[in-house]
Amino acid sequence: MKKIFAISAPVDSHSGYGAKSRDIVNAIIALDIYDVKIINQCWGSTPSGYLNEDHEEIKKRLVKNLQEKPDIWAQITIPSEFQRVGNYNILFTSGIETDLAPSDFIEGCNRADLVIVPSQFTKDTLMNTAFERREQGSNKPVGKIQIETNIEVLMEGLDTTRYFNTSTSDFELLDNINEKFCFLYTSHWLNGELGEDRKDASGLVKTFLETFKNIPNKPALIMKTSAAAYSIMDRDLIVSRIEAIKKLVTGDLPKIYLIHGSLTEDEVNALNNHSKVKAFVSFTKGEGWGRCLLEQSVCQKPMIVSKWSGHLDFLKIDINPLLEGTIKPVHSSVINNMIVAESKWFTVDYNAAGKKMLDVFKNYPKYVEGAKKQSYISRMNFNLGVMRNKLEGILVDNIKLPAEFVMPKLIKI
Repeated sequence: MKKIFAISAPVDSHSGYGAKSRDIVNAIIALDIYDVKIINQCWGSTPSGYLNEDHEEIKKRLVKNLQEKPDIWAQITIPSEFQRVGNYNILFTSGIETDLAPSDFIEGCNRADLVIVPSQFTKDTLMNTAFERREQGSNKPVGKIQIETNIEVLMEGLDTTRYFNTSTSDFELLDNINEKFCFLYTSHWLNGELGEDRKDASGLVKTFLETFKNIPNKPALIMKTSAAAYSIMDRDLIVSRIEAIKKLVTGDLPKIYLIHGSLTEDEVNALNNHSKVKAFVSFTKGEGWGRCLLEQSVCQKPMIVSKWSGHLDFLKIDINPLLEGTIKPVHSSVINNMIVAESKWFTVDYNAAGKKMLDVFKNYPKYVEGAKKQSYISRMNFNLGVMRNKLEGILVDNIKLPAEFVMPKLIKI
């Protein structure tokens, strides 16, 4: 009889954690050694409804609740939400994007028997975080809050049947764009003052406008973004943010185009590969992994991305036009239950970033060879097959379940 492997995860969510959950769940199902049961969870304010006919293996294993204690319990979530439910308990988490994790993240990790994170950066951040534990009342130090459980690194694998290099101009939303050279930004635009939001979409917009104003034959910036929802109000918020930044820059400004709403994986790949999209750009302040960056890296186009955090596991420094910058304290406008006031993250050097973008625009051919090399590395070393093999090894090496009692065979005398 197969052991029960129960997984709580946002498998139906339109989010990075949703995509991560589906990949991990499918990998565990594919092992065909467990009776897999899945409890779907919401993921913040991101919309649900992602599961379709392509996800039948997940859908037929969905349950509302568990009838018995599972042999193995896994949650794909942030550490502070983790709870022990099974005989053996696993936390899959993207972790943190700063250099310091909150104390409740460390305590959540310690409730697990095994923690699995996507990058060496995330593991190092968790391992290097420590807080003093103080006695209630007297406030005397009585020890430390630090990682005590085992942490393994498991990359997020690329689905090479969905994301691959191809030559296309088949994406209707770009038909009305006249510019032949476009930078593409794909990610959320989260809360924070100018230059302080986690993906630094605001800093990117201002830098792009300043860099390419008043020049002939300007490139465009395409932003596939939202503030985590797909409503009209959300779209209007993004438009208002772009317009507010444009008012800070004088001159003949380049155009910025917004794509807002849900796209299928096929549509995302068509957008990434479109002939008008020449390079990908992200001023991100920190990534646990950087899923959309991996998906874009197979398209043989320059990756103009921050030179810090989880995506450096797959984006190679010597062949990509990565952006220099400094590690700075997080701004008060972004502090929440996952970003603590004492932590720091990356801020690109905007002046240097503008020069890099301008050089990619003016001297594009010299960056193509490195982009082709990165595409090969991403496809060969960071695909779903490699991820699934590594996951199997991690589970075999770490799970120590009580041996089932087997009746001895009686020898007939």
